[in-house]
Amino acid sequence: NTTYGTNQLLPVKPNIVNYIETEQIEIDIANSLKDESIDLRIMMVHWGTEYQLQYNAYQHGLAQWFADLGFDMVIGSHPHVVQGYEVITAADGRLVPVVYSLGNMVSNQRWKDSNGGVLALVDICLDTKQVSSVLYVPFYVHKGKLAGDGDPNHPNTFNYYCIPTQDYLDGKLPFLLNETAAYELKLHHQLTNQRLQK
Repeated sequence: NTTYGTNQLLPVKPNIVNYIETEQIEIDIANSLKDESIDLRIMMVHWGTEYQLQYNAYQHGLAQWFADLGFDMVIGSHPHVVQGYEVITAADGRLVPVVYSLGNMVSNQRWKDSNGGVLALVDICLDTKQVSSVLYVPFYVHKGKLAGDGDPNHPNTFNYYCIPTQDYLDGKLPFLLNETAAYELKLHHQLTNQRLQK
């Protein structure tokens, strides 16, 4: 994993942070390519511009560079919104899936596009040691209480729930959201699917 920065929080020893330092990444991947016990190399990268719905040229170029170095998949985070997904061709011809941003998992950001994210479901073929498919599951982050939930001694506390949007819309879940939350869930589902199907 690697990051563009730490939001102005400096790591204190013994903690370390893997910044996007191309020379070190090249050394690390070269060493990993020598290790035959490693089946797959996945780069988790903290990058991008917060709240931008589309990945930028820097992210795309860095993803291409990761693929050309030998990474088999790239998964991104940081923008607090779901960004695009694509499959790029590495210099050696391998197809490398890139999920630019998974969005928010558990977050108090209650506005459109930041009130949810996606889970990436990755199938890996053990025979070829390659990613064979990537699917995504949009989810909505509900802040509140659900039926039978909550502590009566703390009525002003809330929980966060990651609700798979398709399951909710199909009536597969044992609860109903209030009208506002149900609308937000449906909107997140529609917008996320539109963005990822481009």
